[in-house]
Amino acid sequence: MGVIITNCRYFNIHFTALLCCLPCWVMMSPMQNTLGRWPASLRHYLYMCLLMSSPERLPYHPQAIALNIFAYFLVGLLLVSERYSYPEICGQIVLQLVLMALIAYLGLNWKHRLPRFVQTYSALTGVTLLIDAATIPLHWIAIENPEAQSSTLSMISLVILFWNLAILSLIFKRAFEISNLISAMISFNYFVFYFFITYWLFG
Repeated sequence: MGVIITNCRYFNIHFTALLCCLPCWVMMSPMQNTLGRWPASLRHYLYMCLLMSSPERLPYHPQAIALNIFAYFLVGLLLVSERYSYPEICGQIVLQLVLMALIAYLGLNWKHRLPRFVQTYSALTGVTLLIDAATIPLHWIAIENPEAQSSTLSMISLVILFWNLAILSLIFKRAFEISNLISAMISFNYFVFYFFITYWLFG
């Protein structure tokens, strides 16, 4: 009888511990699932940066947008310098996110393709995150070595800019189902509009 009572107490203790841990496990499981699915989206973002994929191939993963934005603000921390404060960088990031969301919504609504918004916006935020992360070394070279701002560095920055526009153009073309010319015009106008607003707000 003593053995049975001891075993019952042992069972009750472990059962109580299991009940206490269950809410944490339930909360962690969706988060682990979300983080586990993000690498698949990152792989497609990378392929899109190489012009080898398109938004419709992305997994339908709304949480990836939140992860992209969170990672984007973390990347912004690496761009802080005497010239650029973190609030200014955050302001530019917010401006980019709003403009991209606006273009995606208007374009998809125009073509009656609003169900594609999640994949399109995920693609836009994902490739922008990767491209900006890739430009961090150039950013710090320009800050640490002002004399390094030569024609070579300017040429590299220009190539990255045109590559970025080409990627955005491809995303708009596939998402909106439009011609190369119209998608290129949308990408170029987005950049010009972003540049002038940034210059007006942050100097």
